[in-house]
Amino acid sequence: MQAPAWIAVVLFAVLVAVAIPVLLQLRKTLKTADNTLEVAERRLDASLKELTTTLTHINRSAEQLEKVTRSVGGIFRVLEKTGSPLQRLKSSLRTVSVLPSAVGPMLVAAVRGALGMQGNGQYEPHRTAVTKEMM
Repeated sequence: MQAPAWIAVVLFAVLVAVAIPVLLQLRKTLKTADNTLEVAERRLDASLKELTTTLTHINRSAEQLEKVTRSVGGIFRVLEKTGSPLQRLKSSLRTVSVLPSAVGPMLVAAVRGALGMQGNGQYEPHRTAVTKEMM
C-alpha cells in the first residue's frame, strides 16, 4: 500500500506546484481588476456629480425659458389686440392720404372748366350749345 500512497502524494505535490503559479496570477489579476473598478467608481461618481449639476442648470434654464415664453406670449396677445385698431387706423390714413391725390385733379379740371381753359392753358370762349329748337 505504500506505492499508491506515494503516487497520491507525488500527484498532489505536482498539482500544488502547478496550481500555485496559477493561483498567484489569479490573485494579481483580481487585484488589478479591483483597482480598476475602484478608479472607475471614483471617476463615475465624479462624472455623475457633474452630470447632476449640469442637469440642474439645464432644468433651471428651461424653467426660466418657460417663464420668458409665457411673458412673451402675453406681449403677443396684447400686440394682437392693439394690432387690429392699428390696422384700421392705417387703412383710414391710407384712404385720407389718397383723397387729395384724387380730388386735386378734379378741382383743377373744374376750375379750368369754369374759367374756360383748354388743356394747353389757353382760354376758350364759353359756348352754349344751340339747338334748332332754341332758335
